[in-house]
Amino acid sequence: MRVTIDLMKKSTQIIDLSNVINPRVGDDDLLLPLHIGYGDNLFDMRGKDVEFLSNDPNKKNIYIAGTCNTNTPGDNLYMGDLTFRFPAGTFRADGTYDPDKTMFRIVDKETQKVISSVNVKITVMKNGIEFNFDPDKSSYDSRLETMLHDFHDKGQAMLDEIKDLNNQAKSNVSGDTATTANQAKQQADANAGDISDLKGEVTGARGRFTDMAGREDAQDAAINQKESIANANANYTALQQKNAQQDSMLAQKAGKYELEDKLAKMNLQPEMYADLEAVKAAYPNGATKLIATDDGYLALYRDGQWVKGPLFQAAGIEQSLIDGDNFISNGSFTTGKTDPAITMNNDTQLAVTDYLGHKWLQITGIGNSSMRGVQWIVEGSDKVTAIQNYPLQLSFDIQSSVAQTFNIDIHFIDNDNKDMNNSINIDQLTLNAWQLFNYQKTVDLNINALAGVAKVVIMIYSNNTGDLGTILLTGLMVNVKYNDNKLPGANLLPSKPLTVNNNSQITDTSYLGEVWHKLTTIIAGTGQGYQWVIDDADKVSLLLNYPLQLSFNLNSLTVNQLFNIDVHFYDKNGNDLGNSYTIDSIQANTGELIHYEKQVTFDFNHLQNATKISLMLYSTNAEDVGTVLLNNESALLKFKTNQLKGPSLLAGQPFVNNSDTVISTVKYLEQEWLQVTSTANTQFRGIQWAIDNKDKIFLAATYPIKFNFNIQSSVAQTLKLDVHFYDKNGNDLGNSISVDQIALNAWELLNYQKELMLDYDHIKDATKVVLMLYTSGTNDLGIVLINDYNAVLEYNTNKKSNSASSHDYKQLPEVYLNGSTSGMSGTNYVTMQFKFKDNGREVDGFASTKWQGDSSLAFDKKAYRIKTFEDQSLTKKMKFKPNPLWNPDNKYNLKAYYTDPLLCRDVVNANIGTDIWSTQKGMPDDLVETDDFGFIDGFPVKVFINNEFVGIYSFNTAKGDYGKHAKAVISGETYTAPTAFSALPDGGVKLDGSDFEMISPDEPTDEIKKATNDLITFVSTSSDDDFKAQLSQHIDLESLIDYFIFLNVIENGDAAGKNQTLITWDLKKWYYHPYDLDTTYGVDSNGKVSEPLTDLLGLNSHLFTRLNSLFADEIKARYKELRTWLTPVYVLKMYRDHINLIGESNYEDEFKLWNNPNHDKDTFNFLKAHIYKRFKLLDSLWLK
Repeated sequence: MRVTIDLMKKSTQIIDLSNVINPRVGDDDLLLPLHIGYGDNLFDMRGKDVEFLSNDPNKKNIYIAGTCNTNTPGDNLYMGDLTFRFPAGTFRADGTYDPDKTMFRIVDKETQKVISSVNVKITVMKNGIEFNFDPDKSSYDSRLETMLHDFHDKGQAMLDEIKDLNNQAKSNVSGDTATTANQAKQQADANAGDISDLKGEVTGARGRFTDMAGREDAQDAAINQKESIANANANYTALQQKNAQQDSMLAQKAGKYELEDKLAKMNLQPEMYADLEAVKAAYPNGATKLIATDDGYLALYRDGQWVKGPLFQAAGIEQSLIDGDNFISNGSFTTGKTDPAITMNNDTQLAVTDYLGHKWLQITGIGNSSMRGVQWIVEGSDKVTAIQNYPLQLSFDIQSSVAQTFNIDIHFIDNDNKDMNNSINIDQLTLNAWQLFNYQKTVDLNINALAGVAKVVIMIYSNNTGDLGTILLTGLMVNVKYNDNKLPGANLLPSKPLTVNNNSQITDTSYLGEVWHKLTTIIAGTGQGYQWVIDDADKVSLLLNYPLQLSFNLNSLTVNQLFNIDVHFYDKNGNDLGNSYTIDSIQANTGELIHYEKQVTFDFNHLQNATKISLMLYSTNAEDVGTVLLNNESALLKFKTNQLKGPSLLAGQPFVNNSDTVISTVKYLEQEWLQVTSTANTQFRGIQWAIDNKDKIFLAATYPIKFNFNIQSSVAQTLKLDVHFYDKNGNDLGNSISVDQIALNAWELLNYQKELMLDYDHIKDATKVVLMLYTSGTNDLGIVLINDYNAVLEYNTNKKSNSASSHDYKQLPEVYLNGSTSGMSGTNYVTMQFKFKDNGREVDGFASTKWQGDSSLAFDKKAYRIKTFEDQSLTKKMKFKPNPLWNPDNKYNLKAYYTDPLLCRDVVNANIGTDIWSTQKGMPDDLVETDDFGFIDGFPVKVFINNEFVGIYSFNTAKGDYGKHAKAVISGETYTAPTAFSALPDGGVKLDGSDFEMISPDEPTDEIKKATNDLITFVSTSSDDDFKAQLSQHIDLESLIDYFIFLNVIENGDAAGKNQTLITWDLKKWYYHPYDLDTTYGVDSNGKVSEPLTDLLGLNSHLFTRLNSLFADEIKARYKELRTWLTPVYVLKMYRDHINLIGESNYEDEFKLWNNPNHDKDTFNFLKAHIYKRFKLLDSLWLK
């Protein structure tokens, strides 16, 4: 189990280590697992070290540093978990080491600055120990129950005390036996009282008594019943036996730190749920993944139930409060600036500093006046009104170098920017020197009737007029806690919007199978937009008590423009009260589907005379607004759990899976439910929903589907959720996907939600998609109730994180390489520990690792070639499948793609090439049997070296899988006459990298050189007639034409000399194949971007010049054949899928770390323009 070192604890606390380790004199390499944290927060130990300092009983100083490792199961520096090693010779004297001089220190490796220290108590035992007592075993049976931790935790020191008591009992023949025994009990109890913070009872190892009080009563009775000195001399041999038994039982128990160890192995991006009840509903039997609730705390599964764990917080993450967004921007100072913090007076100075792996606001004094500190201004009608009407939530982390007391005040500022002199002191916070404190407060200010407030100021200051010291503060969060509203609210908006003015018109139109409100311009001018009027006085009055949840879908199809959302208030006579204001602004880019949501709070001053309000969504563009679409608009007092985004995908009501299933309707909990029962206990009873709109099916491969329903079952059972795909004839395509297994307890109401993504391969031939919910067993189905079901496309949302890096990561697999990188180069391998983590799966071993690439070795971000092994001596290959589509192997590449900001050109182009090559009619069987017909494949991963994040990489198959029987594989390495097939040099080719390079075998034979020379001679010297008539005898013509078309489709200017791969199975005829496909679509090997090219590529090669001239008809025919499916839509779809797989937050972290060249220019839009113009050019040349 791990010892927790809490950096937030009081400086006077001493951690007793004897409940974890009892070292003996001369012990070698004793390991101590540690968990470093501060309060409930995780603490990032990357770049930190742990030192041990002590003064042993012989007054010898001890100093140990640099011995931490992360090899123990559960170690994770990011979460503060590591293992400290006491090397041989650490403990040379027995006894209890002085706790005032024994400590662990946390040190920054780079600066050697001591971050914090914690004193510890440790007892070292002698090397040889003898106890020769023989007490009556039963006399100590109950007493051992309460003394178990004493002996186990305090070790030999306590055993010696009990031994002394035992000896006294032996000699006390004239005294009262019970008295002696009670004295022994009292001493043992006193020893037990020294043990720090016992964490509960090991119930499973006890048996007879259910609580501590019962065991104490039993022990008292047992001791008082003893009648003889022999009983009072209850013996140490029995203690040793009992202790060993209890140790064995304890070893089988799962404790706090075991759970934390398991937690450390999980993916670091938590799966989010509203609260513990939602977690329980999703995982009633526990889960091993990282799960957090909306309040920011981890959920832990312990003793058969979900409990609240520590606060999940990582460096650079600004946590949101329980409800809504942080009212203070830059509260974690991740921008590196102090804004918007303001000093309280001129004697206060602010700066931003790095500390404990976080950014902190540093507050110091430059004078000795009172009220030195910091303040923040909350302004904006929404936020101010929320603070007036709902409890204020405030939290932050703070530390002071000197002991002092801080006041926390709230001031109110009027519209004239004057203090209203009605401030509230909400708290006083007293800190000891260097005490790290996590402050959290929820307070009801009761100021809802306070009128005229324009701004709210939050002040944190000290009235100390002496040395202010250095104050550090971070993680400031200010928000309000809205009332819980369990009842669903009705939509307050009318069914159709009105126009804001006569400059525009609204008509309904169909798009994606949905009805949309289309806005177009009649006359250019301001205020073109939508308007909804809420004219029910009862509904308007409710806005005083509940926030309004406003949501809609918006798409500006043809124009980039900014929209404002305003609210106007009207009296009973229909007069505008003149107190309107702007709620929000929305930037709508051309063609972007936006789902908008905002929670709005209205104050008494605005609503007191209002019987009607108007919500207006209008463009700030005074010209033609183009075509604007809007639908699914709603304004709810309390929106439903299942209020989802995007158009509904489901076609009508569900239908039965088989003839033994019956669907009916029933009224339950004042709602309509589908009731599902069965007439016989056959397999596959259940229901299914259909998606039969081809446009929607296609979009399901671009946007995720969010599927949800409420469900209740009268019997405990597990239902399966699958997706099936059907062709135009109604036939199942046989490529179904198993989505989930849903465990239901009897009569437990579950709100089920699932997000799923369909890939192109599954939907490309499908005209109908079916979501199937069913039982695979033959047990009683009981009664299953389902309602509020929906499946929608999850469009992009306008919500943004408050932090500089949202860390809302896509769940990318992770690769860890740990060990020394000294000596690693492009030619020299070093051995490192290897770990591959993917969605709970872990592969551990060792990797022989070197840098990979040629010209890319000049960049700071290196690519790596790895060979995986099961053992550190690299004698047993570890072949594994990182991707289910691949064959197991032990050779892979971690590609950096530093010069490609999209991080995927090489892989996506290879996937496109795979699809092209798969249509060839004469591909050699040897190549057919390889992964991806000889092309590389890959997927994005996060890579960590020595537990430091080093970027987003692509985990790729290695080059060279061209079949088992190829006699030679060569690759162009230069742009020379031989690689251009224009002339054969004197002496022929060398095949040593100066012209071509050998891929297989490693060294060229004379036969391979001759075959290569013969090919170059033929291409460079043959007549046109001979070239056309005999080329197919020397080169596989189909592969050569495909190569030429492919390099032009992907705009690859680096493929007609370098990177052309030639394979031969008979040393006579060569087969063409592409490789190294990252410098395409307008980016070169240094990351420089260029405009789309306007001519054919590859004509620098004599071979391709002759091919283009003499086989023009064959090229056009093949391109026309490919063009039936090789479209801009297809290519863009391939790229879009991979880019979405990486995710924006991962791109942000990559660019923040490496600042990849032109990452602001080389975007998807840049790529899109190249793809479109490339096809336009080739169509004009080859589709004539």
